[in-house]
Amino acid sequence: MKKMLFLLALAAGPAAVYGQADFQFFRPDVQYLYAYPEASYLESGIIGMKLTDAPCQPTYPAIKYLGEFECNRASSAFAGARVCQNDTETLLQIDTAITLTILHQAPIGITWQVGQVGDTLIFGEVTAIGPGEFLGLEDSVKTIRFSTEDLAGNPVVTAVDGKSIAISQHYGLISALWFRDFPSVGYVLPIAGISEPDAGIHNPGTQEIFDLHPGDELHIYSRIDGFMGNSVRRDKYKITGRQFDQEHNILRFDFQDQSLYIETYPEQDTVIADTAGYWDFYLDQFAFLD
Repeated sequence: MKKMLFLLALAAGPAAVYGQADFQFFRPDVQYLYAYPEASYLESGIIGMKLTDAPCQPTYPAIKYLGEFECNRASSAFAGARVCQNDTETLLQIDTAITLTILHQAPIGITWQVGQVGDTLIFGEVTAIGPGEFLGLEDSVKTIRFSTEDLAGNPVVTAVDGKSIAISQHYGLISALWFRDFPSVGYVLPIAGISEPDAGIHNPGTQEIFDLHPGDELHIYSRIDGFMGNSVRRDKYKITGRQFDQEHNILRFDFQDQSLYIETYPEQDTVIADTAGYWDFYLDQFAFLD
């Protein structure tokens, strides 16, 4: 028999500002990075989430990959279009019609309705709370398992049926799912890094990204797809100069570029062009990196 917890007070909305509640999904101003093993060639194999202390906020746009020969389109991040948090629940607003409700404070054994997508009901159940280890850290970890039913209460098989997420008591969501396309997609997204405490991998900051000096080389690989076929190209950029305009906060790199095709010519690494040029980076536009 399920111990059901009914959601009666959602209309009240999240608190004015959320803080550091136990088992909270995303801590304010902490960068979370997750591995995305199923990423297509158009997507990053690492995805992230970083929120402020606002109770509700939009996420970032992302590609919705529909296929190699399809017209792929812009969509929302893996957690949906908006994330709302308070001390007891996380609301993942997938779109205007679908919201997933995660009760991160629910005790073990409790089951509740997470959401409804079409004729499919999604339920969550806290199946375990106990010690866990991740990224060299130790903490109490809560496991929430999902199940799916039709409107008559009969079990239905979906991609998320039987899948689980894991939430650390003090550090947040450490094993996610691809919430945006629940329940038809059930990709598992393990934690790859967090910024506080600094564990695992991290996003580079402005200083790391632009740490280029004369003599350094950048090797850039690109794939060009078309209806008549594909080609792969590699460019070798050698930095020949570095200048900083302090008044306008602009960083300029001079370079020499050697372009090579590595698939469309019989011989590998065929040089097709030697050029020179420069890049201007307006550093004010990259302030978000820090």
